[in-house]
Amino acid sequence: GGSFERNCHIRRTCLPRHHTDELAEIANMAQIPKSTTLIQVKAVVTDFDGVHTDNMVYVDENGNESVRCNRSDGMGIAALKEAGFKLLILSKERNPVVSRRGEKLNVEVIQGCDDKLEALKKWLTAQNISPEHCIYVGNDINDIECLRFAGISVSPADAHESVSHVVTWKLSNKGGRGAIREISDVLIEVRNGEKNDSHT
Repeated sequence: GGSFERNCHIRRTCLPRHHTDELAEIANMAQIPKSTTLIQVKAVVTDFDGVHTDNMVYVDENGNESVRCNRSDGMGIAALKEAGFKLLILSKERNPVVSRRGEKLNVEVIQGCDDKLEALKKWLTAQNISPEHCIYVGNDINDIECLRFAGISVSPADAHESVSHVVTWKLSNKGGRGAIREISDVLIEVRNGEKNDSHT
């Protein structure tokens, strides 16, 4: 009914697979921001561990670390890039796997920074993007400052409880298991819906 439209403004034409009542339930559960807010997004900045990965790390007998990433998330990143969104992976840790993943996705990486918020501010300034037009995706306590700074703060379903009171959008998918794809799908659908509206 009216309360659903007021709360999340997701047009039924964007998501034809679901009945409207189911859509309302999904949107309320995931706290998806309004389309009018999402259409303003220009940048998506993500933490790495627990967002691109399931927060697990494999360590071999030589101390070499490896992580597991999700191909579906990779497709989501590619779709965001194709749609013109600016993307950044921002990680406090310095780890070769972050660099390799960034290269694979063709996404800029800033890592090994003690002050993530300052790094985020500088990057947004360089991109000429205001904080309110930025989504930040984080999963733990060291993301809280960036989550508070960004216009839209997002966490995977399995994020640490310390970020739950900060985020405006809690995803239904877990880190490394489709969280980024979920964001991508929503942003692309909202943008396509806007294009369709402008043609009618």
